[in-house]
Amino acid sequence: MAFWTRVYTWFAASDRRGLQSGAPGSSLVDGARAIGPDGAMQISTVWGCVWLLANCIASLPLFVYRDLGNGQRDLARDDQLYKLLHSAPNARMTPVEFWTAMLLNLLLRGNAYARIERGTDGRAYALVPMAADQVQMEWLDNGTVVYRYTLGADVAILAEDSVLHIKEIGNGLIGLSRLDHMRASVSEAANAQTAASTMFANGGKPTGVLMVDKVLKDDQRDAIRRSFGEIATSTTSRATVAAMPRSIRTSLGPAKLMFTICAPCATA
Repeated sequence: MAFWTRVYTWFAASDRRGLQSGAPGSSLVDGARAIGPDGAMQISTVWGCVWLLANCIASLPLFVYRDLGNGQRDLARDDQLYKLLHSAPNARMTPVEFWTAMLLNLLLRGNAYARIERGTDGRAYALVPMAADQVQMEWLDNGTVVYRYTLGADVAILAEDSVLHIKEIGNGLIGLSRLDHMRASVSEAANAQTAASTMFANGGKPTGVLMVDKVLKDDQRDAIRRSFGEIATSTTSRATVAAMPRSIRTSLGPAKLMFTICAPCATA
């Protein structure tokens, strides 16, 4: 019953007055760290996917048509909306740059926002992207929607008709945040990248447990530890070969890599 209650409260927008959030209500994997857009874009796979989608979609032309009736239409080249969406969203950005910025937010946060700047006649003359992490959507008790846009210590309250809001899948009011819902996967990729960087920065020197098929004397144990330790603690990243007694097995680090080193040396 609790499950269906959560499903209903998500999709039934009337039960979700107040600040809207696209983050999940619970975490799939305990301890998975939250990684923001800056961190996620440092993962090559995330960068590649976002770059490809954003640039391909942003490069597509966007046209505005005038309805002529009877199923006929015509390009509204002389309309302000055509110029805004097709030619110049604002004075600082080309259409491709504008839609790339919007898609970057949409792909990572599930929501893309742009402030609509209007003239004295009420007509829109510019669209300015707003970072999704700086915008909060709130549904008020009177049924109206406002957007809280944070700029440093200042907060601007924008009416619904002053914001272009493009949503991902969600409850119709707010899109689901991809980064928040994929927290476990992104955290796993970041942890793997950190582990690989640490290992290669250390020259790939092995660490782990040495196992011998017989009981060793103290001096033998110390000799093996010294020989193996020269590899693990050496300050050089160049490959090092150590002579070990035969039939020594080693378990290297978390990967549990097992191998047998056989070297022709005498045993005491």
